[in-house]
Amino acid sequence: MSEPSDNVKKLLGVLSRHADIVAEAFDGQVSMGDKAHQKGVEALFEVGAIKPYDEGAYRLNPRLREFLADHLSSYHALKDLRNLSASMRQAMAIWDEMRHFVDNTSSSTMDQLYWALDEVTVDIAYSIEQNLHMLHVLIGNKYGNVESLQSKLRQNARYLRQIKTFLSSMSSITQFSQSVNEQAIARGLPEARMLVSRRLGSQVLKWSGLIKDAQSVISTRLFDARLMDRRQKLLSGVALWLGRHKTTAGWDIEVDPAHPLAASMLRPAAIAIRVQPDVADTDDLINADLLSRVLPLLPPPKLPKRPKKPSSPQALIEDEDEDEEEQIPSHVRAIMALASELRGSEKKVSLLEWKRGRMDLSEVDDSAWLMYCYPRLASLGLNAQMVDSKPTQLFSVNELFDDVLVFSAEKVQG
Repeated sequence: MSEPSDNVKKLLGVLSRHADIVAEAFDGQVSMGDKAHQKGVEALFEVGAIKPYDEGAYRLNPRLREFLADHLSSYHALKDLRNLSASMRQAMAIWDEMRHFVDNTSSSTMDQLYWALDEVTVDIAYSIEQNLHMLHVLIGNKYGNVESLQSKLRQNARYLRQIKTFLSSMSSITQFSQSVNEQAIARGLPEARMLVSRRLGSQVLKWSGLIKDAQSVISTRLFDARLMDRRQKLLSGVALWLGRHKTTAGWDIEVDPAHPLAASMLRPAAIAIRVQPDVADTDDLINADLLSRVLPLLPPPKLPKRPKKPSSPQALIEDEDEDEEEQIPSHVRAIMALASELRGSEKKVSLLEWKRGRMDLSEVDDSAWLMYCYPRLASLGLNAQMVDSKPTQLFSVNELFDDVLVFSAEKVQG
């Protein structure tokens, strides 16, 4: 057996022999007494199980008290959650040392760093588990380690703030685990990656879910407590008003039955009662009564829509020739009439003069009539001769004209 193991065995032996004094120190302070009691106190003081508290008085070591409180689930009022910041900084420092000395250090140094990383990850996981255990114990007894309602409200609000910090620690653990996973393979440290992933990375989602459950319960209780506090204030206000107005409960009046007004003053009044049938009763009479009451209140049933009869095929109505002619624009009819008039004839007709002889073309502009007719004359079997009243310039680009003489192309060819 190694020397540290031997010292641990001796320490546990001292605690076992003086367990009654340890139990007494857990409940409060201990002091010197008879010879046997004094000897036990001195032995516990030598191993550090108890610490001086006052003159001639001792208290249990806070670390030993914390261990026993975790085992017994006995937490004092306003106990803080364990802070993970220091342990996280230690884990990051150990990981930086492992990456720095991975190539130029002895195996014993790396073994020490692995052992230190293992210890700090175990400490982080244990602190998280103990925080969750303490939260759920306090939620189970509705924070019974304080008495007044206002103290419970303040304590719940305090734990709600600490849970937010606790959740932010989960984010730091996730980032640390991801950093180790990314860098461990490149640096040749697969054992460290496996250690951090198994102890921390694989547990973060479970821990975060349990923390959020506790946060939800505390938030709900704070909301319920606020509602209760508001209702208590309303009730206290009503009670105060009733206490100050003594006549709200009524007062007694001595009435002589023989008095003629006694009958009218003491007339009984009927109380209107509405029948309230039990909907869970399966009796046929009750069901029939319920149906007779409920069915008139329901909306009428929707009748299925009748299918529409197929419509008869639509017949095309041919317009008469007169209607078709009315739909043709006047300038189109005019140029067609001009083509019919000149077909087989030798005469030349001015488009402007011929236009002025038709009433249906009175609203058509002269230039628009010429621009419309000129490109369509060839397709109608007509030739065109442009008439320019002004002399043409030598190098003009555009061909100017004032009128167009039209004649039949068939006659020219013949």
